[in-house]
Amino acid sequence: MAVIEIAKIQVRRGQLNEVGMPQLDSGEFGWAIDAQELYIGNGSLAEGAPEIGNTQIITEHNITNLFNTGLQYIYGTSYGAKLPNGNPTTIVDVPISTGPSPVTRTLIAKLDDFVNAIDFGCVGNGATNVATTNTTALQYAIDQLYLNYDQSSAVSRKPLRLPAGNYYVDGTIYLPPYVTLVGDGPDKTIISTTSTNNIIKFCDGSSTPGNYRIIENQGITSAYPRNIELRGITFNYGGIGFARDPLISVDCAVDCVIDNCKFQGAYGSTGIPLSSSQLGPDTYAGIELRNYGIYQPTNVSIQNCVFTGLKHGIKSDYDGDSIVINNNIFTLCNRGISWSLGNNTGPTRSRIINNNFDTIYNEGVLVGQGSLYHTVANNSFVEVGNNNLGENNAITPVINFLSPSNVSVENKFTRDFYLQQNSSDTYNYVQSVAGKTLVTSNVSSSSNLVTNSPTVLARVPYAGNDQTIKLQYIATMPNIAVTRRGDLTVNVGILNQTSITDNYTYIGSNDGAITFSAQLFTATNVVKISYISSSIGTIEYQYSYLG
Repeated sequence: MAVIEIAKIQVRRGQLNEVGMPQLDSGEFGWAIDAQELYIGNGSLAEGAPEIGNTQIITEHNITNLFNTGLQYIYGTSYGAKLPNGNPTTIVDVPISTGPSPVTRTLIAKLDDFVNAIDFGCVGNGATNVATTNTTALQYAIDQLYLNYDQSSAVSRKPLRLPAGNYYVDGTIYLPPYVTLVGDGPDKTIISTTSTNNIIKFCDGSSTPGNYRIIENQGITSAYPRNIELRGITFNYGGIGFARDPLISVDCAVDCVIDNCKFQGAYGSTGIPLSSSQLGPDTYAGIELRNYGIYQPTNVSIQNCVFTGLKHGIKSDYDGDSIVINNNIFTLCNRGISWSLGNNTGPTRSRIINNNFDTIYNEGVLVGQGSLYHTVANNSFVEVGNNNLGENNAITPVINFLSPSNVSVENKFTRDFYLQQNSSDTYNYVQSVAGKTLVTSNVSSSSNLVTNSPTVLARVPYAGNDQTIKLQYIATMPNIAVTRRGDLTVNVGILNQTSITDNYTYIGSNDGAITFSAQLFTATNVVKISYISSSIGTIEYQYSYLG
């Protein structure tokens, strides 16, 4: 039989703010007309209710305030399992020390601990048609966090997270002091540009939204760009031409960190390196450091990054101090690091340590005449300075110091290993480290002592007149039970003359009768050190030089 009409189902109703919600019977509904809230009675304990009372039913009218008041967060609570008494289990079962209990917070407060650029409208779909949207949205997010009315409060300086995706931009993003921009990692979070301008530019603390003060062109200010951090992001030229500004311009920055980022250019992106003449202008770089007057980059750390496909990985023709470049990879670039390129100004006291340079067409590190007091230490250089033509076709030094007061310590050059293994005196060698500097090499090797025949022990780069070579050696001759330790000093003076001195000690019945000689090959830039021995054994050595 068809139902033609059904009577209205009425529920208890009233005004919550005047009389409150009475105790409802089991399963009875109660409607608060003024608050637009719906409740149902829990029922009695005898029926199995965990407690007597009413339970509110969430409706559309509660959604607005649900995250503000309704949903609570307590650290360590898991609602997936219950204890025998019906209470939820927690992962904080036994406190390791006495102290306050976890604080109950609203869910919206918990969510606001993390700021996501997508919440401001950024789109990481790899499409160029959203470049303008992304530029505006990302800048707006940064302005809201770091240039708002509470910008002086440490509480407001939360990291801005940019999730995995490729975000095209068509303009420069300005970073004021205390910005922390964090991605999900290189080649996961990517910012690509369709513009010829910088992707990122540091600005000072007097900036306001829409009015970003760049110290280098708007006068002196004491509000340095400081404590800015970039982490886990790829910055990408997008393969659109070489006439571009550097990907990031670090202007007058103090105490800033760029960590675990990648700087991607178009050069060699297909896996086939271009010739150095095709690399475009010197502005085609990953990072440029710049100063204005007395305001200069200081204590900037660039670490754990990759620089690939660029004219210069990192460059600066401006004053700066205490720049640390640590544990980075430079590959498929014209130069890795360029200080004071063609200028009489440049950074001082930088530390370039623990980096890998692989397939760099010209110098891995170039220090110009206006740049002093740099330490280049514990780096590895493979196929550097040979225009990708092999270690036997060197064109430039690997490290080129055009100013004094710099030092190369324990760097590893495959060019030097090639020199030791090459038996030809006609090979035209370009020294790995050029300039008036102390070079401590970690090239160590061993050779079998042979009797009564002049034998080449080592070939050392010829750095010019007034060069001193120090070679430490240990010779072991078990057939006569002799061990000899010595320090060879080879001096190269004016008129291309050489002298050699051997200060040694030995254990055994005699000194092993080893004599050393040095021969200079100016045409091939090599000092050849040889020996004659009357005993059989092995000799190990390591050298350094000042030139």
